[in-house]
Amino acid sequence: MNISIHSFISVFDMRFKLTYKHLLFGSILAMLSLFRAQEFFHFFPVTPLNGTPEQLSPKPYLCTEYWFDGSYQEEYDAYYTKQFGCRNDFVRLNCQIAYSVFSTAKAGGIIKGKDGYLLDEKYIRAATGEDFVGYMKLKMDLEKVRKVQDTLRKLHKELVFVFVPGKASFFYDKIPSKRARKKPFNTNHAVYVNAFKKNRIPLIDFKTYFEANKATSKYPLFAKCGIHWSTYGSYLATDSMNTFFHHLRNTKGSSIQLVKINLSEQNSDEDCDIGRGLNLLFPLDTYPMAYPETRILNKGAKSNPKVLFVADSYYWNIYSRNFSADLFGNGEFWYYNKQIYPDSYSVETLVQNAPIKERVEKHDIITILSTDANLENFSFGFIDQMHHIYFPNN
Repeated sequence: MNISIHSFISVFDMRFKLTYKHLLFGSILAMLSLFRAQEFFHFFPVTPLNGTPEQLSPKPYLCTEYWFDGSYQEEYDAYYTKQFGCRNDFVRLNCQIAYSVFSTAKAGGIIKGKDGYLLDEKYIRAATGEDFVGYMKLKMDLEKVRKVQDTLRKLHKELVFVFVPGKASFFYDKIPSKRARKKPFNTNHAVYVNAFKKNRIPLIDFKTYFEANKATSKYPLFAKCGIHWSTYGSYLATDSMNTFFHHLRNTKGSSIQLVKINLSEQNSDEDCDIGRGLNLLFPLDTYPMAYPETRILNKGAKSNPKVLFVADSYYWNIYSRNFSADLFGNGEFWYYNKQIYPDSYSVETLVQNAPIKERVEKHDIITILSTDANLENFSFGFIDQMHHIYFPNN
């Protein structure tokens, strides 16, 4: 039988006509092949994700026993899920869709506020009084503070509290409407400030000061996509604390001199730490931030008081710029009352394992610096520790 070439092609077309299913299947195979090729050959540069490094599962060992009981497949799935080619780009795509379409931030505790201001759930709870600890807790804390303060003063030491503004309280108008509360309501910050003033406990209340000067400040005190006070804000706070400490001890020593202010459209990592932590495909809208250039006059003067800071992450902006060494007598930094710096730079040094009394009493001023969001865990447990040391039977 003679079959023309045209007839053969016609039969082939009828049997093998491409449909959308073929195209879809072929696209999936091509995509999977691309992922696998990228995994081995790295055709495209891989940009690491921002934030805490992910815990990667080890590649499982293949053997007959693990294969037949199914454990190999389960472990390999956990391993490969975080290892396949182009994974980081797909994570960013997923984060971008969640943020742009559903106004959801794929980062623990981060809330997209009004006008794109990024806020933290913990700070919203503090700003709205949802974390209020109550007057009984306040009374107990205050009693311990006064006893510890009296003991330290007998040793010629001073106990100082520094209350720092949280971003949600500073930008209260940017809290989503469903989370905002109508005032008045109690907040930990308000009741502690009132109690400290009545009992004449040394206090620097930057929260109230920053909020009062929000509209008139020459430069932003908080960034739109950061969680902590701005670099400019931390400079103002450092200068104020230095003046306060010298006044408290009746000394003169090192001081900060402002050389100039650099304005930048590009926000620093510190001023955009939440924004970069969201791992989006496209950059977020921000506004210009101010970056002070400073010099220290009479650096490291012997008359500088040695200051211990028991503080949260707001103090990192100050400590990382060597202000502790240059202004505060090279005093220690107890991060959340857990790790001790600078010791922990080389070997992790925990407060719980240290001779607390001896290390505290090496300092002239003991400062507890806390944002409003951490007042529900008052003093990070430091006052409780010192009260137990000085009054073990109470």
